[in-house]
Amino acid sequence: MQLSVLFDMEKGSEELFMQPSQYVLSGNQAVETVRILARSGQKVAHPEKVCVVVDREVPPNSPEVSLAQRELMDFAKKYQIPFYYGRGMAFSLLQKEWQAESLVLSCDPDVFMVGGVGAIGLCLSPEEMARALTMETWKAEERQLFRVQVTGHLPDGADVRDAARAFISSWKGKMPQGAAVAFSDGNTGLSAEEWMILCGSMQKLSVGTAAKAASDWEGAYDAVLDLSQVQPSLDVGQGHVVDTLPAQSVQAVFIGGAYGGFLVDIKKTAEALEG
Repeated sequence: MQLSVLFDMEKGSEELFMQPSQYVLSGNQAVETVRILARSGQKVAHPEKVCVVVDREVPPNSPEVSLAQRELMDFAKKYQIPFYYGRGMAFSLLQKEWQAESLVLSCDPDVFMVGGVGAIGLCLSPEEMARALTMETWKAEERQLFRVQVTGHLPDGADVRDAARAFISSWKGKMPQGAAVAFSDGNTGLSAEEWMILCGSMQKLSVGTAAKAASDWEGAYDAVLDLSQVQPSLDVGQGHVVDTLPAQSVQAVFIGGAYGGFLVDIKKTAEALEG
């Protein structure tokens, strides 16, 4: 399966039915999907390809949230499928299960993050997700391919989130509705985690998915994202000599959420503060 095959089908071509690689029940809409399935009485067609992820409002902060999480847990037990529970796991924890150009369906917009490893993540409504879980195959929807060449290197102090914000600001309201954004790597040196953040951020545009392409295209691109032109959003400033400041011991460091950060962010902060 290739991006060009899935999202750039010719007008009038035959319908394309595909076999998803993974179904991820995550986010606020996951429990609604489970409830729709329960009301319909239909069975999950491929439970071996399904997983449940609860990584928000952990531990539950209300009886309603507790009940919803319990329903997801019971669903996982019923079908004997993996159940991940812990704050900030999101899709980064499932990265090892994806392969380039595999198809991942979810009702959580964070599914766009799978594009960082070249997989294709589609966010469905709870009704669409419930229907997809009961079917042997999934019918691909025609989408326009929007090619973006990513070049250059991030300047000192800049973060991939700065690049994502700059791109979104430039293209918000201009991107073709429901388009599939395909990023081409022009030797940028971005890590897999950084590609995940860039692809995941595209959920803020009215697009169908975003992914890192396996190779370059011949011909023109629809847009260019030059990382060397990205302006840092954080200015650390001059600072003060460290030995004149009172000592402050660090008891704990928390990195949470799908975009909460990675260990490299702690390293960057430590370097910026020089101890």
